[in-house]
Amino acid sequence: MQNILLYFFFILHFHLNAQLHENNWISSYFCNKLNNEINVEAVTIWKFHQNRDPEFIADSTQHTFLWNNSYAMSDSTGELLYYTNGLSIYDKYGEIIENGDSLNYTNEFRSLWVPNKFIGGAYPSGTSSFSIPFPGKKNTYILFHDYRTFIYGEKLLYHLLYTIVDMSHNNGRGKVLQKNILVTEGDIGSATPIQHGNGRDWWLIIPETQSNISRIFYISPAGINFYKNYRDEFASEFSTGSASSYPNKISPSGEYYAKYDYCNSIRIYKIDRCNINMELYRVIKFDFDNNDDCTKYPGFSINGMEFSPDSKLLYANERDRLYQFDVEHYNPPTSNYLIANARLKVGEELQYHQMAMGTDDKIYINTHYYHNNYFHRINKPNEKGQACDLIFDYLENKNRSALPARPSPKYRLGKMLDSICDTIK
Repeated sequence: MQNILLYFFFILHFHLNAQLHENNWISSYFCNKLNNEINVEAVTIWKFHQNRDPEFIADSTQHTFLWNNSYAMSDSTGELLYYTNGLSIYDKYGEIIENGDSLNYTNEFRSLWVPNKFIGGAYPSGTSSFSIPFPGKKNTYILFHDYRTFIYGEKLLYHLLYTIVDMSHNNGRGKVLQKNILVTEGDIGSATPIQHGNGRDWWLIIPETQSNISRIFYISPAGINFYKNYRDEFASEFSTGSASSYPNKISPSGEYYAKYDYCNSIRIYKIDRCNINMELYRVIKFDFDNNDDCTKYPGFSINGMEFSPDSKLLYANERDRLYQFDVEHYNPPTSNYLIANARLKVGEELQYHQMAMGTDDKIYINTHYYHNNYFHRINKPNEKGQACDLIFDYLENKNRSALPARPSPKYRLGKMLDSICDTIK
């Protein structure tokens, strides 16, 4: 009897402290390439489970365009709260929540979209939206989202905004309290959140795309405030400009920050969550384009990257190759593992695109855009080389879709116990 009580206490403790805010993902089929019109079959919700494959729940009544600016937010136990396509915010029933319309409402928004109709170009967003709990405010969340504009048709500017969602309204279906509030804008790359060492607050790292500067913001019960600029003194102006369309990643341990830059390299920093100090730790250099002139735009080579659950390995891919790197003992080329090349199947190229780790500690990789409706999976991402167990076409999605370029907030970092920032009791 005592053992049974201890078991149920453990289960209750796990669910109360799990912080499974990323337990649901969303996707949809976004393009009919035969007539270039939107042909959304359904919104697909991925729900993760610890001991079995993700559950795909397709809602055929919803015809919502989902692409890079999409994100789903769950409560701490892993139940879906809301999701966004970068245009509106929807509750778990697929209805727009109160005041949840007209995100990123710009001239581009008005010119490219009519309800449920894709009438030209891609929606001008940068990377995926993402949400974090609002520090110190119960049932309240901050949704970050962005859009991009062109100046004279040449210069590309990004605008990072935030919206505040209170899920205590309307019987738990939520209400937007404030929306489209500017955080920062300009030549900026993918914003990356990391939990503060006090376990409550958050930092936001936003690299500039054409400099070695990252803008740091502090998120606390007082709101979102600029904190400082971090300058990488070990790099030239152009060698750390971040590629803005793909997400940078925080390791599950909270120890490392990985950033893909414009010189076809990944720069890994050791990071202090108390004061957000960063120290350059590793530079993983790629030479896919044989372009050593960092003053010229080299094009994207890396489509996605993700750390292993134990934070010792980093996976990265270009469109037809998947690599694994030993973070702690990087010594090229012996530390580089080419896991697999993409292959051809019935005339369709099965390419790697985005990758992200689920709450089941598996890494999921989709193919580029609408090439097929399968997802590859790395079953044992802590294992080196082929032992990581990459399986092609492991899961079939209900709809063809690109996996959103997820920033993958690490919600379970918690406090840095006995550190100088362990100040909240």
